[in-house]
Amino acid sequence: MNALSILVAASALTTPATAFAKIPSPAAQPAAQPEDVTPPATDVPGETLNLVSGGAADLEIDPKKSELTLGYAWAARLQEVEADGFTANVVKDSVSVELTLPLGGGDNLLKREAFDGLADGPSLSFSWTRFQTRSGDPWDLGRNARLRRIVADTVALCKQQVEAGQAEDYTFEKCERSGEMPTNPFLRRFPVMSIAALNRALLSPVSGFGIEASIGADRYEHRTPVTLAENRNTKVQYSAKAYAILFPSDGVSMLTASVSYENSYEAKDETVLCRAVIADPRADCVKASSGPPTNVEKLPLELEYRRTFQSIKGLGQFAIAPRAAFDALSNDYELELPIFLKLAGRNTIVPGASVSYDSRHGEVIFGFFLRKPFKF
Repeated sequence: MNALSILVAASALTTPATAFAKIPSPAAQPAAQPEDVTPPATDVPGETLNLVSGGAADLEIDPKKSELTLGYAWAARLQEVEADGFTANVVKDSVSVELTLPLGGGDNLLKREAFDGLADGPSLSFSWTRFQTRSGDPWDLGRNARLRRIVADTVALCKQQVEAGQAEDYTFEKCERSGEMPTNPFLRRFPVMSIAALNRALLSPVSGFGIEASIGADRYEHRTPVTLAENRNTKVQYSAKAYAILFPSDGVSMLTASVSYENSYEAKDETVLCRAVIADPRADCVKASSGPPTNVEKLPLELEYRRTFQSIKGLGQFAIAPRAAFDALSNDYELELPIFLKLAGRNTIVPGASVSYDSRHGEVIFGFFLRKPFKF
């Protein structure tokens, strides 16, 4: 499980318009709000951060391996207003625990053995993350010169549309009043730039760092050559990770870097095994692993970028989360590009596709998935 996720988890993709709506109003005091340390980019499916208290569950359906993840997070926030009364330093700590249970039915949850996997390969993880930012009141027109220019352009566009008969709900006077006390709906109603560019004028960057530890068990099966005796082994696997995070002020992207240590096991490839004397190939030969799993140690260095894009009318909103990883012990590397789609409307099922390359196997793999988040 990724140190930064409850898989697709507690939420799906937040639209830029919704993200922008979280920006505090002019009347909000003190300056920095809780949303200042909860940027919308954290909601990219598959990589959701636990920044608020509460529980979450996620069901991921995949042809090779489906999983059910249950998690709970606790968050605490500290804010200190500086002497000028306009600037605040905000620190937010988040602690989360999550349990991952593999499902045995692959992508068909109607199969009889679908939930046999609940006892096969569970893992428990713990994480702590701290975010911090320094911010003033973004709606202070006297101090925010960039916002003054944006508001002036927005008022001009408002008047142009009123004169052209394209804004029947506004008048010249209402355009002027809205410019004196700008709000989210007004700036969204008459957009003069992209949401990302607008966020840069209103938001401050957020940085963070954290640690994660995970422990789990998995069951491996193999056959003894010649005798074909069945063997089962349960192995304990564990990992530890440290990571750093940066949320640019555009409010729709995120950059993470991490280093971790993993101690796990890998099953041997399946091969055809036969008894010493073959009377009936169907009974005397089987396809199975020929030995116990191999212990694998990894020291991966990872870099990941997340980005949401504006919605496509009638379709929904896309997000990407490209990732690159390099194992300092084996010199192997992985490249992955998942693409997520939050469908238009109230549909919370998140479909997606991915393309990845693993230097160890030298293969390019294309995949498709469906994910369903729940909240409680």
